[in-house]
Amino acid sequence: MPPRSNTVHDVFEHYQHKIIPLYSENEAKSIIYILMEHFFGRSRLDICMNAQQRMSESEIVLMYDAVEQLLQNIPIQYIISSTTFFGFPLKVDTSTLIPRQETEELVQWIIQEKPSQSSKILDIGTGSGAIAIALKKMCPEYRLFACDISEKALRTAQQNATQLNAEISFFQWDILSKQPSTETFDIIVSNPPYIPFSEKKDMSDHVVQYEPAIALFVPDEDPLLFYEAIAQFALKHLSPQGELFFEIHEKFGKEVVDLLSKNGFQKIMLRQDLLGKDRMVRAVQ
Repeated sequence: MPPRSNTVHDVFEHYQHKIIPLYSENEAKSIIYILMEHFFGRSRLDICMNAQQRMSESEIVLMYDAVEQLLQNIPIQYIISSTTFFGFPLKVDTSTLIPRQETEELVQWIIQEKPSQSSKILDIGTGSGAIAIALKKMCPEYRLFACDISEKALRTAQQNATQLNAEISFFQWDILSKQPSTETFDIIVSNPPYIPFSEKKDMSDHVVQYEPAIALFVPDEDPLLFYEAIAQFALKHLSPQGELFFEIHEKFGKEVVDLLSKNGFQKIMLRQDLLGKDRMVRAVQ
């Protein structure tokens, strides 16, 4: 069924109600605002002030196609190929995770630690480049390096860095393979895969069906697989008093702390996110 008319108001209301089975009323409203701003450059104020303005057939078709994708559980960020992280626009696609709020909190923690202005930082599993780009934009004096196993994700990350004029050295590497160099870093940060496969059945369809499984899941029998590998790498590639920062699964805070302690790290700190969940760990070499 098409909208009652082709006015901005009626098109907005029609497609908002169409996606309410998947989203709350407020979420649905926000999503339609995002689509109209992305496709037509219409701000929320413009939509409200020009509610009776007519939309063209081609504009309505764009909205229809986007909503049909939403109804297939495709995340809005993949439909418009963009998101915002730490206030910076980023291109995202199905080769990259959609950055979350807790990852912004991890970046904020690193900045609050006030590393030396000449700090050399490595972001392992960079995805869209979100962490590395935010650190470089907020602290231009830092020297940023970032790696990922996915060649396609690295292309996306490089595009984001170029678009935002963030000088970052990207390279392809699987942390579970041999170590790539003898370089040392002052800070190593990672948001690695940490969700056990057994939790997949309880997750939202839009995550499971479209976000890259390689960046999400780990074997049930070895959920700290990547933390162990990165810790071993950090032992050899962190400078004296260098810092290691992790985003973690909320259920494995103690286990990650114990792993780092077992490997000889000092000053280990477990931090909760704004929702009170164990989400971040910092340790010193």
